Amino acid sequence: MRTRLGILAAVAALATLSCSSGPDGESPRPASVEPASASSAQATRVTIRGDGFLARPSTRLSGGGAAVDVRHRAWLGDVELEQVTWVDVRTLQATVPAGLAPGSKRLVVENALGRQGALEDAFEVVGAEPAALAAEIQADRTSAAVGQAIGVTLTLSNGGGSPAQVTEVSPASAGPAASCSAPAPAAPIIVPAGGSAVLAWSCSASAAGALELTAAAAGQDASSGAELSAAPPAPARVTVQAPAALTAAIAAEPATANVGQAVSVTLTVLNGGHATANLTSAVPAHGGTATATCGSVTPAPGPLAAGASATFRWTCTAGTPGTMSLSATVGGTDATTGDPVSATSASPASVLVQTPAALDVALAVDGNPAEALIGQSLAMSLTVRDTGQAGATVTRVEPTATPAAAVACGAPTPSPPQLVAGLGARTFAWTCTPLAAVDVALGASVAGTDANSGAALQASAPGASLHVLRPAALTATLSVDRTIADVAQAVHVTFTLFNGGTAAADVTSVVATRDPAATSTCTAPAPGPGRLAAGASATFTWTCSASAAGPLILGGTASGTDAVSGGAVGATASPAEVLVQVPAALTAAIAAVPTRTTAGQPTALTLEVSNPGGAAAEVTSIAPTAPASAVCGAVAPATPVTVPGGGRATFQWSCTPTDAGSALLGATADATDVNTGARLRATASTTVAVDAGGVPTVAGFIASPLVASPGQPFGVTLTIANVSAVTTQVTGIVASMTGATPGSCTAPAPGLPRPIPAGANQAFTWSCTAGEVGAYALEAAVTSTPALDAQPTPAPVTVQTPGHLAPATVQASRAQISVGQAIPVSLLLVDDGQGTASVTAFQTSASRTSDTGGATCTAAAPAPPQSITGGGSLTFGWTCTGTAAGTVALAAAVTAEDSGSGADASPAVTGAAVTVQTAPRLTATLTPASPSVPVNTPADLTLVLANAGEASARITAVAPSASPAGLATCTSVAPPVPVDLPGGGGSATFTWTCTPSQARSYTLGATVTAADVNGGPAPAVSVRTVTVSATAP
Repeated sequence: MRTRLGILAAVAALATLSCSSGPDGESPRPASVEPASASSAQATRVTIRGDGFLARPSTRLSGGGAAVDVRHRAWLGDVELEQVTWVDVRTLQATVPAGLAPGSKRLVVENALGRQGALEDAFEVVGAEPAALAAEIQADRTSAAVGQAIGVTLTLSNGGGSPAQVTEVSPASAGPAASCSAPAPAAPIIVPAGGSAVLAWSCSASAAGALELTAAAAGQDASSGAELSAAPPAPARVTVQAPAALTAAIAAEPATANVGQAVSVTLTVLNGGHATANLTSAVPAHGGTATATCGSVTPAPGPLAAGASATFRWTCTAGTPGTMSLSATVGGTDATTGDPVSATSASPASVLVQTPAALDVALAVDGNPAEALIGQSLAMSLTVRDTGQAGATVTRVEPTATPAAAVACGAPTPSPPQLVAGLGARTFAWTCTPLAAVDVALGASVAGTDANSGAALQASAPGASLHVLRPAALTATLSVDRTIADVAQAVHVTFTLFNGGTAAADVTSVVATRDPAATSTCTAPAPGPGRLAAGASATFTWTCSASAAGPLILGGTASGTDAVSGGAVGATASPAEVLVQVPAALTAAIAAVPTRTTAGQPTALTLEVSNPGGAAAEVTSIAPTAPASAVCGAVAPATPVTVPGGGRATFQWSCTPTDAGSALLGATADATDVNTGARLRATASTTVAVDAGGVPTVAGFIASPLVASPGQPFGVTLTIANVSAVTTQVTGIVASMTGATPGSCTAPAPGLPRPIPAGANQAFTWSCTAGEVGAYALEAAVTSTPALDAQPTPAPVTVQTPGHLAPATVQASRAQISVGQAIPVSLLLVDDGQGTASVTAFQTSASRTSDTGGATCTAAAPAPPQSITGGGSLTFGWTCTGTAAGTVALAAAVTAEDSGSGADASPAVTGAAVTVQTAPRLTATLTPASPSVPVNTPADLTLVLANAGEASARITAVAPSASPAGLATCTSVAPPVPVDLPGGGGSATFTWTCTPSQARSYTLGATVTAADVNGGPAPAVSVRTVTVSATAP
């Protein structure tokens, strides 16, 4: 009865507690976990403290009793805790299972009412230390006999935090063959954390030696299942011994020897057992085809420890060539057992006995030439023969030359020391280059040693005699028969080739060059190429013409080979520049004053001849034409008269017709082109009406000049012909000048009145002057008795600005030239006035504009005096040649005057600045990649060209060569030409390959053709050849 009451009281208390909490107080409120951390390797019991760990009361209606539901649940992260036990409303106990992931965990608690509460970072799971195996092995002895049992123990220690399960233990050994029993206890074995286990077994060796015993253990971590292994850090070492055992080996030095040469013999005896051997004898023996004697053995035999060796020595000397077979036997006893032991050399030492080495030498020059050139590379070969059986080591090969200063020789290849086999031969090669034109003798001396005995050997080769010449050296000059020519006019070119060497040159080609090539052509040079003797010269000629006006650059290049060496030679002449012009042309126009006259009265005629071409025309004659009854006067000015290209010339005369009617008056102008001499002709004519006589008439009304400058007087002549039968009385002449502004005229002379007898003529003269430019008419009103049949026809005249030459600038065909280079220079003079300007003087000059520099200039063409009509022009040309490097100003001083007034018409002339540079100076360095290559293997060559001059050079051709010809093929060079080398140290590198077809020495080189970019003389380029040997594969 009391127990039931107690339970009911507890239920009532719990119910009261549960009800008093209210809805908000029904959730658990965990505050801590004890302990706060644990290892994940094992389950851990913890206490959870807090509040709200509420039970749920219930009443049993049937039994009359009460029940309390105290079930709680808890989680760390998403893992539910095990064995959760309710202690009171503030305390729970639970088990954290093993295997949780390490880290901080969130705690969630659910009470009996189904309410949940949480605590962040409530518990820390710590990862467990894994198992860690270590092993140590021991043997029960350090030495043992063959077949003796050796006890072995293996101690396994676990230094980790988890147990280790050992599933396999494998004994092992190194050294002589051995067998082992199974370890005990047998696997599997558990080694607790921090604990150890001991296993044991036994091993025995079947042979002597250093035996190493070890083992390997394998298993798993009992907690994580991770694989484990362990092996001892060092094996257990046991020495297994065997009986004394002798072996013998014999050696002879040298293996090849001469007759009478002592051979050192060495016998090495080794005790391969573990017991000492007492040696008592060492007996030499010899055999073979050579006779021999041997000396005594040293040292005397004695004890030989286990594993030790002893060396015995003696000498043997052969008396005849052949072979010696050397051997020996040693004997003794085992120091432990007393058993006999012995050994004979496993195989005899064989020595070849030979006769001593002896040298014989022979020298050869490639091609066996009798002549050679200065600078020519001569391929030398020396054959060294060994007439003995013993080999010889050649230690020195020294080329010789007499006189020594006249020849330079390279080092022989292959370089000594070199071995020559007995009864064999070896060839050495080098090159020699003559330095002076003298007779030379080439030879060689050889030193060496006997390969067997080391005895000194010597030999000398007799000399090879050569007559040395200077190489063929070609220079070329070029000239033209004219520097100005017409389009399509042939320019004759003369190309002179000189051989300055003492060797002849075989000229294979002479090539004419031209620029621009598209608008010009040249004939083939004549005569054809051939041999040019030393010191001789040859002249070749051809013609060139251009199809368009402008500068034409003509040049020439010759190439060939040296008649002695076959090396390439060549020369390029400095080019000549020709100014090509459009041919001269001729047109004519004529005017008559008056166009109507009276029979017997003169008519003034003016013929204007124009040249619309580019070349000047020389008028050689003016032939007036008229009816047979007319009489014509002389033409002024007298011929010849030069009419420049684009210019004109005026000619005047008078004709007097005597028959009434119509008179056809004219002229024929003949001229020649000053460049070609081609004939030119132009004609013109005009018709003049001629009246019959009977009354006074105007026979002529002429003004001279027809063109004048402002303020310059026109001379006027009025001729009255009295064709009547009575005297004509001229009573008045009123002279006037009408035009842009009225002009002023002087009084006619002679004075008036003036009688003119019948049949006579009377001339009256005066002058008129105008101050303004323009067209004017000179007029005269004549009063006479009887009256004139007609008043004079007004004479048209022109007042124009005086002839004057506009400022001009000298034009040089190049702004940059080389010393010694000649260039065309021109000055175009333009008459910017209306009158004719007369050039009376023309002086060319060249002056330096820096501290250095110089040039000389020729006289200008055409030579003064020259006339330039108003609005016309004339080009003067000359040449200037650079004489010193620097900058110069090419100038001209021109004096001119107006042809009518004599006023100064000289132009202001601006000079042309020209830079004069030192000519290109080229050096060449040819280098092979290797001094020798196998046959049919390309030899790489590199040619470096450098320009030490100021002017740039243009490399136009690089032609590789190989001698002897036909035995090697060479590729084209890269990069392709042309290539420009700037002045002042500019350089270019060319590469190519030459492939030899036979085993021998080759002389490789190149012929380089270059041009001065400025247009100056072609620079010479000398390439020193190199020698490359081709060896048999």
